[in-house]
Amino acid sequence: MKTENRIVLSIAASLLAGFLSGCGNGGPQVSPDGIEEPHSLTFAMDWLAVPAQAGFYQALGSGGYREAGLDITIEEATSSSQYPTSRVAAGQIELCVAESTRLLQAVAKGIPLVAIFCHNSSMPTCLVVHKDGPIRSFADLDGKRLLVTPGVPWIDYLKQRYEIDFRVSARPPSLAQFMRDTSLEAVQQVYATNQLQILEEAGVPHRPLMLTDAGYDPMRLVVARKEWADANPEIIEAFARASMQGYHDYFFKDPRPGNAELQTRNPLLSDQRIEYHNKRVMEGPWIFPDAASGVPFGWVPPERLAQDRDLLIEIGLLEPDSLPPIEELIYSPELLKGFAWDGQPR
Repeated sequence: MKTENRIVLSIAASLLAGFLSGCGNGGPQVSPDGIEEPHSLTFAMDWLAVPAQAGFYQALGSGGYREAGLDITIEEATSSSQYPTSRVAAGQIELCVAESTRLLQAVAKGIPLVAIFCHNSSMPTCLVVHKDGPIRSFADLDGKRLLVTPGVPWIDYLKQRYEIDFRVSARPPSLAQFMRDTSLEAVQQVYATNQLQILEEAGVPHRPLMLTDAGYDPMRLVVARKEWADANPEIIEAFARASMQGYHDYFFKDPRPGNAELQTRNPLLSDQRIEYHNKRVMEGPWIFPDAASGVPFGWVPPERLAQDRDLLIEIGLLEPDSLPPIEELIYSPELLKGFAWDGQPR
């Protein structure tokens, strides 16, 4: 692979040419004294600052976005009931992260969103239960109360697949409520990475029920409003390049800029918890695709979106004819050519 210096020079040259040409709102912002300024964007998460999104924080903390001509503001959700796709649709922010199933549901409702690139190829989401409690499988959730992100499609999926019913409440940002539970019947949605480490540190015996084991495995995507994305190709490319470089540098070079941003925004992330998370990530295809799949990191495979569409139709969350062709939901398959990579060190 090319050296880091050549990568940086190539990216800088490409972005400079793109910003000088301008497109729609994508041209450079110019101050009153004639100096070009970075283009300001707001990029929203759907949860707290967590290492699964580390590449974005790495690009921010290392200055990668600034070098790409972007002034990025990253906003985290303050509760699980906040989902940022509605803000993107309303034009309040430019970009957000979203599950692929959420993207499909939004488009089916007439919200013109598109997937820019994929930053988590699989979902490390699980339901954590007490190891010594009565819940040992998904079928045992029948009649229970779950602390989850409201409105997520897997709620209906689990109910239909296992022929069960349960109540849901918005999950809190911490595991304190789960750890205080004495009935041993508490169920909470967590990431099977750094959040399970919290329980291990506290000595709380627990059992993770992985949603992937139940057959629910959407991607996590960066999405934008189609109209805005079409009008700003240089900005989209600059953001994608810098973000993907951030993921590479975080996991294969020096993660300290990303960790500093993460820990400033989420004080619960100790060095040990981040290390635990990153080890778990590299053990499974949660961020980087399985090498055997041949799918480059960042790519949005149309067949994966089609699988998610079919699942949502099967459980009655989508009407069969409610979506345009899958290819139209991906901003540009050509976007990542030239800088997508295989998820291995380079």
